[in-house]
Amino acid sequence: MHTLSYVAATLAVIGCAVTYGTDTFAAVVWRTSLRHLDERALTHLVGYVHYYGDRRLPIPGGFGMAAAAVALAASIAAGRAEAAVAGGIAVAMLAVWMVIYLRVAKPVNEAFSAAALDGRTLERARELQARWDSVINLRVGIQVVALTALCAQLFLP
Repeated sequence: MHTLSYVAATLAVIGCAVTYGTDTFAAVVWRTSLRHLDERALTHLVGYVHYYGDRRLPIPGGFGMAAAAVALAASIAAGRAEAAVAGGIAVAMLAVWMVIYLRVAKPVNEAFSAAALDGRTLERARELQARWDSVINLRVGIQVVALTALCAQLFLP
């Protein structure tokens, strides 16, 4: 179980790092860049990015979340109490991230994707993007805590 706890935590870091990197890019570059687009360009660019992102990014993100849960269970089974606490923090943070994504970001993503695929321009594009932007810094912060906890899990007893 010791080895499994280390391997799973390492794999969780790799999977979750994809989500962290994506969210960080969105917070640092994407959000500001989108302000320069008109509603039509905003709708189509954001719509297609989310269309593909929501189909492809759940693979590494879901893998990371599943590996974090396995790492937590393996740490508990191996008697690595401090590592289990760190793993528990990581799993809790990833669950909070998922709730925020499902309640705020995903509905916005779906609205943009549907409009882009239909060739429509969203009249509320800026409003919807502002809603999505309103949680991106929080999502980055949650990912920082989760990844830090996963890394701590690797060296704590």
